[in-house]
Amino acid sequence: MRLAFNIISVGMTGILLTGCGTTKKEVSVAPPPTSDQAASLKAVIHEVNPRARVGIITAVITESPLTMIDQISPDEVKPGDVFSIVGSSDTVVANAVVEKIIDGKIAARYEPVVRPPLVGDLAVKF
Repeated sequence: MRLAFNIISVGMTGILLTGCGTTKKEVSVAPPPTSDQAASLKAVIHEVNPRARVGIITAVITESPLTMIDQISPDEVKPGDVFSIVGSSDTVVANAVVEKIIDGKIAARYEPVVRPPLVGDLAVKF
């Protein structure tokens, strides 16, 4: 009987300490990489996969949701190609699918994973 009481007491103490409600944890949202971070990330990506193409997000239209990717030759992509959008923490923050080429820039429809793309994020096509 005493053992059962001790187990129940420990269980109740755990519930009281942790609470019965849920608490919302703050999610750290990586900003776009600095130019030094971008250069470092590009080097690492090319070291791991020399055929990868790495560009930069130059514009984001959240209403559409479209993003513009620059620093990759439009000849190297076609509609339907998939990009991973990477923030400063080397984390994929969104995915994007190429829709069309506009004035030499790649227009891609994005889907946030962690957050929408930001100007300065890297766009990686593996």
